[in-house]
Parts: sequence; structure tokens; C-alpha cells
Amino acid sequence: MRRLPVYLLLDVSGSMRGEPIISMKTGVQVFLSCLKRNQSARETVFVSIITFGDHAKEVVPLTSVQDLSVPEFEPHGCTMLGEALELLARSIDEDVVPPSAGEKGDWKPIVFIVTDGEPCDDVRHGLDDLRRGCVDTIIACAAGQDTSLEPLRILTDDVIRLDTAGSHTFESFLRWNDISD
Repeated sequence: MRRLPVYLLLDVSGSMRGEPIISMKTGVQVFLSCLKRNQSARETVFVSIITFGDHAKEVVPLTSVQDLSVPEFEPHGCTMLGEALELLARSIDEDVVPPSAGEKGDWKPIVFIVTDGEPCDDVRHGLDDLRRGCVDTIIACAAGQDTSLEPLRILTDDVIRLDTAGSHTFESFLRWNDISD
């Protein structure tokens, strides 16, 4: 069966303390609840979680959405988003089954980036790798009411605020109903 890989890049830097981390946790729970309610999503969506603070780390490898357990997050350090994007590109290379002559492979991954601020490092290199065609959609999610959207618009045109997002917002980006083998 073809998988729809979904990668969550979650900011766990020190600036996420308080309302931003609560907003992120709530957004992740709404997102996962939306997926778990949909039969097609339960059968096809696989989720990986990469966190970034002082360093980027894959905390949940690509896992079926129905088997996914979200860990607790403790904010610390600065926002190493560029490092997270580089780790994401490596993970996609390792995780995603490309199409071949006899097999359709996985669908192109969808990436959700949740952050409350500007990165401490350069995001251009990692972003260039992702834009070369290995990712279908990148969605930047602003965690916290005071988050400026301008740094997120550098990443993608698809920018949402988690404090106003509901399940319908996430469903609009996850088009598993439109996917056919």
C-alpha cells in the first residue's frame, strides 16, 4: 500500500515556553484527531516528528498515524530550523519509497513546520533541497498569538495560525480523499 508521509517539524526552543508550546501541542492533537477519524488517513498516513531547539532530532520515526504516540516537549535553546530542514531532507531520502518501473512508491511528503519565531541558523540550504521536488506541500504554522508571519512566509506561501486553526484547516492540506492508486 502507498503511504502518505507527513513530517511535523516542531520548534521546542526556549521562546516556545508558555502559550506557544500550548498552542503547538493543541494543534498537533487536533491534527492527529482529524487523521484518526478518517479511514483513508488511518490506512495511508504515516507521521514523523522532528523537533528543533539547540539541535534537530527525530523523536518519532515515520509511524502509522494509528500507532503514533506524541512525546512531551520541553522548550530549550535557540531555533535551529535550518538544521531541522537538513535532517528532514535526509529522513525523506531514507524513509520515502520512490516510484519505480514496477511500483508507484509513496506519495510525495507533506511537511508542517510549527514555530514561533525566526530561526537562529540559515534555512536556505535545507529549503532548497526540499523544493527540488521531494516534498509536495510545506505548511508553516505560527504557534502563539504574537508570532510574526513574515519569517514563515520565507518558508512557504501556506502559512496558518494554530490558535485559529481547526480540523478543517488541516484537512484542506491533507488531500487523501483525492488520492487514487
